[in-house]
Amino acid sequence: MENCVGFTTSTVLQNISCELKSYFVYPLVGFKNSSHSFILKDKEKGMCGSANRSVDHPLECLKFLWYQSVGCRGEFIKDENWDSMSIEDIKKDMISYHFTIEGGIRNIDGHKVYKRYLCLMTDIFEGENLAFRKPISFPSGSYEDLLHPTHVVDGVEFTEKNLGGCSNFNIKDSNDYWLIIDFLSTKNFIRKFIITTPNCCDNQTISIYLNNAGAHITHYEKNEICVEDYPLINNHHNSIHCTSIYLFPGRYATFKSANELQICEIKAYSATLSSFLPAFSSSATGHYSMAYQATIDNPINIFETSEETKPWFGLSLLNIYITKAIDILSNRKHYLENAIVYVTMTHPSDNLTSDDEDFCGQFINVNDFSMTTVICPGNKIFGQYVTIIRDAFTIISFETINVWGYFVKKSSEITKNIALKKPVWASSQQTFGSEKDAFGFEMMINDGIYNFKMYHSRMSKKPWICIDLLQEYLVFRFRILIRPLALITERFSNMFGRIENTRPRNSITFIANCFNNTVNPAPGSLLSLKCFEPNPIGRYAIVFWEFLEGNSANVPEIEVLGILKKKNLDIIKIPMIRAEGSGLDPGAHKVEPYEQYPAKAIDGYVLQYFGNVKDYGYCSTVSHEKMSVFTVYFDGEYDVSEVTVVPRYQFSFLYEYVELVVGIQNSLHDGKSCYQQPYATRRPIFYSCPEDSVGNMLSFYRGLPSTIIHICEIIAYGAKGTKNKIHFKT
Repeated sequence: MENCVGFTTSTVLQNISCELKSYFVYPLVGFKNSSHSFILKDKEKGMCGSANRSVDHPLECLKFLWYQSVGCRGEFIKDENWDSMSIEDIKKDMISYHFTIEGGIRNIDGHKVYKRYLCLMTDIFEGENLAFRKPISFPSGSYEDLLHPTHVVDGVEFTEKNLGGCSNFNIKDSNDYWLIIDFLSTKNFIRKFIITTPNCCDNQTISIYLNNAGAHITHYEKNEICVEDYPLINNHHNSIHCTSIYLFPGRYATFKSANELQICEIKAYSATLSSFLPAFSSSATGHYSMAYQATIDNPINIFETSEETKPWFGLSLLNIYITKAIDILSNRKHYLENAIVYVTMTHPSDNLTSDDEDFCGQFINVNDFSMTTVICPGNKIFGQYVTIIRDAFTIISFETINVWGYFVKKSSEITKNIALKKPVWASSQQTFGSEKDAFGFEMMINDGIYNFKMYHSRMSKKPWICIDLLQEYLVFRFRILIRPLALITERFSNMFGRIENTRPRNSITFIANCFNNTVNPAPGSLLSLKCFEPNPIGRYAIVFWEFLEGNSANVPEIEVLGILKKKNLDIIKIPMIRAEGSGLDPGAHKVEPYEQYPAKAIDGYVLQYFGNVKDYGYCSTVSHEKMSVFTVYFDGEYDVSEVTVVPRYQFSFLYEYVELVVGIQNSLHDGKSCYQQPYATRRPIFYSCPEDSVGNMLSFYRGLPSTIIHICEIIAYGAKGTKNKIHFKT
């Protein structure tokens, strides 16, 4: 019965009803004496008949082929060309995505439609906020610093506009108030925006357009319109979906209104995944051929591994997704042909032969410089990592990758990089390059960007770098991205890992208790190092090197994996709800006033301004004529144990002689001063507070001769309430 596609019956049964859910009733020509014919819905010949038929095909047949070929039940629009094609040719047409970057478009009702969008872009509106810290443009003119336009992408979502997290677009140009966000990539199918509005303005409306023009224009085509005149709710996170099937992908999003706009934050989400996500590989041939290149728009620099046995490329989706399809823009076909795609829960650098890997598909019949798509079967392939492997002694190389999928759930605790964007300092630092392209900074080692910009130490026999995990963890693995330069990979064979609870001040005392690497890794690879058992427990993650002669350590990225160790359930990271400063330092050390508002010090972003990359300010500066005061407020009263302060990286001297006091708002109580602990060669700065340091705010004071206080981030720990018997041991 395997080849059976249907059956007929000529018997009429009285008073008997029957329901066959896997079949449907369809009259077959030539069966005059039968009362009913039953056709199997999951059989192609039953739905469509002979594969060689080139006549009008039933809609049910075309939908069946679409689902079987492409693997989804998204919005379906019939292509009229299919009526004159055989079933086999239709199937090939549906899954044939060997098109150039300009191709892959069909004309339907006079409008161009991306065929894949009709099915692959359903319920795919979670993931990374692609608007965060992206460049924006707006009408020229004088803006109030407190409500500067750049605040809409700075990550600060306070709806109270007086806290410096909102923007006021009050300058009109071409009869509109507008702004444009540059996503820095043309391959994103942006389909959802979340616009946060302040508690101030009723009857606001907004129109949103997507294109590749990069300039404000007065007329937009149908394939550029997301929404028009959308009403924004006051003091609300407005969720806006672009539902048009005609909408193209676009590098730029234009927001405009006929009336003045006040917005606190804009978030943007794409139906495709990969832009700027962590990418890694078994090797790389140079700084500009690292796996990171495949996640950005840069046709000049192309990802490429060395020639090796079983080369692979890996992409972290950060969370868990059902993966529907993988798009690859090829370089040379022989660098991708027969590559196999897996979607896994296991990181590819940890285990390439894991039991949980799901086979998505294989790249076959690849053309040079064309987009090729692998469709994952059904809607059942899910995981956190996409891995592409070639099982031979060969090379993997391609220009760019896009992943179609939809959010399932957040990643588990054991797969999170607990070192990401945490405070970091080292035994020394050496920087290179111009301001715009400078590298060597310590914070580059855990910024989540897997490119050639790395941390670089000075020459030393025992250089080290330390990441403050901010809480105590049971650590079980380090992952270290190796600089893609063959001449220096031997330095990584003298590399050690340590976890401890005491802040390092001198490397002489370091003894490895997590890993001891003696392997000379491949240039550009991601080295996965499992910790010794029993797994070490501590707050500070340290990597150090031992050289017989002086040498430098240079590392693009470090990940740390572990589980939070809750030894004292009373002590928590204290939530902060507001920050205030006694005055702004206009243009302090090349920092614009709109970048300095106190909210920046409690926005959760430890990364700092360096070189010429301003990122619209991660830090805050205050300065008063005689005495500067910088205050942050908690969501209640806490007995404060410890405070970590990340000062301005290049000008940490601006933090000298700053006093910290725990106090109670509107109280005559003077508060308790916390004392600054000795620190290593580099910052951040740590305060320990005496017991019973109870309050709902922290105040930082600095008087003459210099009153400038520059803070990038404040992190405080303590116990809720008025009594805290156990303080951190630091």
